[in-house]
Amino acid sequence: NRRNFLEYRLTPYTYIYCRKAFRGGNTHANFWKVGELRRNVQSFDISSSYPYVMLTKNFPMSAFNEISPTTWKKHYYNNEKWASLLLVVFKNIKYIGESGMPYISISRCESVDPRRINDNGRLMRCGSEEEPAYCSMWITDIDLKIIEREYTWEFRKVSKCYVSRYGQLPDAHKKQVMHYFKLKTELNNVEGKEYEYTKAKNRLNAGYGMMSTDIAKEDWTYEQGEYKHTLFNTDADKIAYLQDKTTRSEERRVGKECRS
Repeated sequence: NRRNFLEYRLTPYTYIYCRKAFRGGNTHANFWKVGELRRNVQSFDISSSYPYVMLTKNFPMSAFNEISPTTWKKHYYNNEKWASLLLVVFKNIKYIGESGMPYISISRCESVDPRRINDNGRLMRCGSEEEPAYCSMWITDIDLKIIEREYTWEFRKVSKCYVSRYGQLPDAHKKQVMHYFKLKTELNNVEGKEYEYTKAKNRLNAGYGMMSTDIAKEDWTYEQGEYKHTLFNTDADKIAYLQDKTTRSEERRVGKECRS
């Protein structure tokens, strides 16, 4: 697993791009329904949805390699065997979906024209024939399929492309997920085992949490009676921070090997 990690690991640059493309849950009010008083509403929850996805779905399982937009369009566009990480520019993009919940979040855009029309933070339109405008964003191949279904545009340009081969997560990781899922299920509603159930559930949920938590955190240090704050004002600041952390980690690894 260590050998696989070293082979597949992200660079500081691809890590930043992955964070830019990362999305959380799709929480948004349906603009067709908002403001109405709804009665007899029902809902349901998917039990252990994230563990299920980790055990059954494919993930990027090779290093992300940069390729040209021409190569991506010819060999990787709509190729189910490859994950794509893309910087895309849209001209005069317009929401045409029927869900009432536009997919593109303005906060996730790299740049977006201030004249855009939004629905509570989601992009409805950016530009028109009379007033052309552009927006750009980092997205994945999954995002692209949804955007192609939910939006129209006059022009689209893919300016940066990275690809990684899809595959199942490592068996060791999946076995650990199954172990804590089994514990959580067996301990559920067992009198006297509430603490053990909670800890098993925490560890099960941590399987996804550890995959999603940002590792480039702004640091607070206490030196000579003063607190000092490391700020990331630009992407370059965060990349420099990650490069420094990578160098220190490699130095510790080499030192440990020398001592042993």
